[in-house]
Amino acid sequence: MAPWKALPASLDPHGRHLVAQLRALKDRSGLSLSAIERRTTYSRSSWERYLNGKKFPPADAVKELAQIAQGDVPRLLAMHSLAEEAWARRRETATQAPSGGGTAAGGTAGTVAEVAGNEGNDVENVSEVALAGGELESNGEPSGEDHPSDAVAAGDGGAHEAPGERPLGRPTRPRWARTPTQRRPRERLPFPQALTITALTAALTAAGIVTALRLLEPSDTGTRSAGSDQEFTLEPGRTHGCTLHRRDGRLYAGHSRTTDTVLFQIKTGWEVVEAQCLLDHRGYSVGDIDGAYDARTARAVKRFQEDAPELAVDGLVGPHTWEVLRR
Repeated sequence: MAPWKALPASLDPHGRHLVAQLRALKDRSGLSLSAIERRTTYSRSSWERYLNGKKFPPADAVKELAQIAQGDVPRLLAMHSLAEEAWARRRETATQAPSGGGTAAGGTAGTVAEVAGNEGNDVENVSEVALAGGELESNGEPSGEDHPSDAVAAGDGGAHEAPGERPLGRPTRPRWARTPTQRRPRERLPFPQALTITALTAALTAAGIVTALRLLEPSDTGTRSAGSDQEFTLEPGRTHGCTLHRRDGRLYAGHSRTTDTVLFQIKTGWEVVEAQCLLDHRGYSVGDIDGAYDARTARAVKRFQEDAPELAVDGLVGPHTWEVLRR
């Protein structure tokens, strides 16, 4: 795996902390940028800019990467909020500073250099190589970010670009560190209070999601086939075979006998493997049959539902979709 290149010097410490954690998640997942694109709602070019410190990643992108890499979602969302707060404060300070750009730029650079010395004590479970930063594309794929002209052109590539952002003429400086010329300062809570509220909100959201998943998933006792009694573990790069057979008039693939488990995006398990096998058998490609209900699997489900007049097109696998899949 190639080493990461250095992050832009203009990136503030909180931004470095966030990008370093995102890089660590990518390294731990073992996925290439193209694979991450297939498993999230963001394009490969967007992930290149997020992981190279050239564009501030939206909270949804941080959440999706944390989910596929089995990271700590509430903690990463709190870190994202910190980086966003620091970025906004820097923009407000730059807006209120005198128009003599040289002094303001020097002050910002000095602040970054002064604080960056303590950054290593704040980052948890991230190697110095990750903090040193840089582009990495698994499987030898070129990143396309080595030239200034590419960095300027990258603004039109992402599937989820934040509105209102424009390149301001310095391609080596990340857009989320650039200074807008006209922006009214917003009123904000004191920093410690804002951090506490953000962390609490993220924790409550995560707890709500877990509770909802448990309520939506009915008991599946006795529905797994004999070959899938072991607990499911999602492993990057691991795929599963399909053993198609009929029993009592229903089609099975050898991983689960469920007929009512509700499947949706971010879900993993043997039931997902079963659904992927049945979809693939009927000609609706899901990519890798790995047990992860990702965006590509959801698109395959929608195509299958569009071709079945009796089904609602919602991208979810519920009792009615199971019934048609097993015919």
